[in-house]
Amino acid sequence: MSVTVTKDKGVIVVTMKTDNKNIFPPLCQILWALCCNPVWFKVQKGLMQTKVTAVLGTIQIMVGLFTTGLEAGRASTNTFFSLYWLGAVYIMAGITSLLSGRFPSTCLLGFSVLVNIGVAALTIVGVGLYAADLQGLNPALPSQRLLTGIDIALMILAFLQMCICNKMVVLCMTALVRREKEEQVGGDFDIYKPILKEVMTSPGA
Repeated sequence: MSVTVTKDKGVIVVTMKTDNKNIFPPLCQILWALCCNPVWFKVQKGLMQTKVTAVLGTIQIMVGLFTTGLEAGRASTNTFFSLYWLGAVYIMAGITSLLSGRFPSTCLLGFSVLVNIGVAALTIVGVGLYAADLQGLNPALPSQRLLTGIDIALMILAFLQMCICNKMVVLCMTALVRREKEEQVGGDFDIYKPILKEVMTSPGA
């Protein structure tokens, strides 16, 4: 399926030629063509602050590793719930941040925004669960004093992760807006193909 995109005076026209021999319906073909459009995967250097995203992504991965280790300590105290998966989610967000900074394409930046927003929401859930666990503890017991310290440390890590996720969302959104502005002023017109206009003329013309 061939896809042609034209932008003119604030209007975007998308023309697609469907394949009649394809077993999938036209709607599925259109969605597949949009998702696999090379425009979304084109890497444009200079959109992201590579060093900043590298630092933020590394911190996210380290927070994920610390969270996983501390969750192992919480499990040894026989707590009633465990959030092992939260550390893995933090690590995934860190890897996504590193990739979006290294290869800033429209698809990857948008995916990074969605991942970091989702992780930021999960950190809020994690903080709420840690706070609920703290309320049910009696600090007089040695094991519960240890669990209290672990819960507080995990809450601090979750708050740090949420701040970094919010920062990454701002950086990615800024990069997407900058790319859109550059395309509007002619920065990337080579990725668009003009649509052939059919001019109907009368026989006597």
